[in-house]
Amino acid sequence: MKRATLLYNPRAGSNRAKRLEAVERAKRVLVDAGVAAECVATQSADSAGAQARDAIQRGSDTVLACGGDGTLHDTLQGVVGTDAAVGVIPLGTANALANDLRIPAHPERAARTILQYKPRWLPAGTISYARREGEPATRYFTVMAGVGPDAAMVYELSAKWKNSLGLLSYLVKSAQLFLSHHFATFEVEYDDLITGMRHTTQTISVMAVRITDFGNVLRKLAPGAALENADLRIVILTKHPRINFLLHLTSALVGYRPGLPGIKFASASEVRCHVLDGHREEQTIRAEADGEHLGRLPVTIGIRQRAFRLLMPPDRA
Repeated sequence: MKRATLLYNPRAGSNRAKRLEAVERAKRVLVDAGVAAECVATQSADSAGAQARDAIQRGSDTVLACGGDGTLHDTLQGVVGTDAAVGVIPLGTANALANDLRIPAHPERAARTILQYKPRWLPAGTISYARREGEPATRYFTVMAGVGPDAAMVYELSAKWKNSLGLLSYLVKSAQLFLSHHFATFEVEYDDLITGMRHTTQTISVMAVRITDFGNVLRKLAPGAALENADLRIVILTKHPRINFLLHLTSALVGYRPGLPGIKFASASEVRCHVLDGHREEQTIRAEADGEHLGRLPVTIGIRQRAFRLLMPPDRA
């Protein structure tokens, strides 16, 4: 790392002055280590990707997303396909990737940790979906993508809730959805990479997971998932959807156990989600990636090999 850009969202969090101070503290650690570093505020909610690419074109060999999984998600859109490395300084509500990479939730300690990490080429998840107006779009992701309850939760969860309650907000909103929300059924199709068999089933929920350990209140959401893997680890609720949504949430708190009834795990390189024939519920079936609400069905979740370079612990680089 010789020249780094620290991207942060000045509008995120309940204490914006404190956030800027945290970014500056991380920057000082890098500068003291001989890195030419600059802090750059994102201009809008979805400008991080373009700003990351601009920083790379101006000579940055590293872009550090200072925030949560959403900040990294936006930054990733501009880093994929370049030789620059991307890293994380965790300052957000949800820091799943930072937890998986063992990066401390403290600006100086995170920066010192990042200085010891090495860049590694990794696959990136891809998700194609329909925007609100119906036009197609595609995004890259690192942590997970989902269709169904988790996306509905992200859609319903306001920034005010996240800022005031943090991770508790996710649990509160999940409980509310469990008690009150109707989850529409849709069709999912995938080829199991282990058995070679094609599966088509109906479900209310699909998640494609790319990391091992979410940390905090969540542990292993999908056993066998890892950033280094060339596939997606998928989780599908196969029956008794309302009961299994609660089971899904509860078991995630302690780590999934193999053999849970109504929950299917598989490895796949692509997952296709469609509205059932004769149904008109595509507007209510939502999609998300890395905790960011994206759009609706139809959705295809896939993977792009050797997509980006991520700063990782030496034992994983």
